[in-house]
Amino acid sequence: MPGLGAKPEEGMEKDFSPRRFSRVAGEGSWWDAFLSLLYPSPCRVCQGPLVSPRSLICGNCWDRIRLIEPPFCPRCGIPFPGGEKEIVPSDFQCGDCRRQEPPFYQARSLGYYEGTLREAIHLFKFGKRQELGSHLGSLMVEHFPADWDPSCIDLVLPIPLHPRRQRERGFNQSLLLARFLAASLEIHLQPRLMSRTRATLPQSDLPRSQKFENLKGAFEVRRPEEIANKGVLLVDDIMTSGATMREASEMLLEAGAEKVFVYTLARSVLH
Repeated sequence: MPGLGAKPEEGMEKDFSPRRFSRVAGEGSWWDAFLSLLYPSPCRVCQGPLVSPRSLICGNCWDRIRLIEPPFCPRCGIPFPGGEKEIVPSDFQCGDCRRQEPPFYQARSLGYYEGTLREAIHLFKFGKRQELGSHLGSLMVEHFPADWDPSCIDLVLPIPLHPRRQRERGFNQSLLLARFLAASLEIHLQPRLMSRTRATLPQSDLPRSQKFENLKGAFEVRRPEEIANKGVLLVDDIMTSGATMREASEMLLEAGAEKVFVYTLARSVLH
């Protein structure tokens, strides 16, 4: 071994890179935390700088979330094409709701499934960044539908995952969102009153014509007596065709629920 001041042997190169010191200090050590302050990861949406190294998405991107605002269907909450340029009566329902009345009383979504909101949901749900749940849940509380009376809601229920899917993911993203809503509204959270009885194919992989059939009989209500004559708030991350919420709402109504409200973080809209 060369002594102090000795030249490195031929073929050896000095490595003063942060990666080298990170290896020396050890993964997950104080040195990694120090390096994260010097070299913070960029915003996952715009790739710009982050104010806090603990953040994943910058404030500017959060501010660019496109909220769903009127005009939209008063029943299922889907926004009408044309937006504010189109004059639509407040009681005018969309074609789907007129053709087949949904079992839920009303459904609403915070924002469009695009841009920042889409990336945040992907990081939260598939990237397993559970810390995003607090921010996304807080947004749902902040933009809770102004025309809903929380006193009409007795229980908050998240859409359940099949046990196998939950083991793979490690958590239920809908439950994390539901916790924030239940705490804010001071309504009882009941995450175990409804279960998923069979593992269905991912809804995103199916054409619209198969989405409803895929979920038939997928849910089961436990202890129906705790749901009887109650107003229920169903919570999920994304609503697309509405098949999941229709099937779950039907199960709850069959179990004796008086009324079912649906609230999701995002709405995927294809006009």
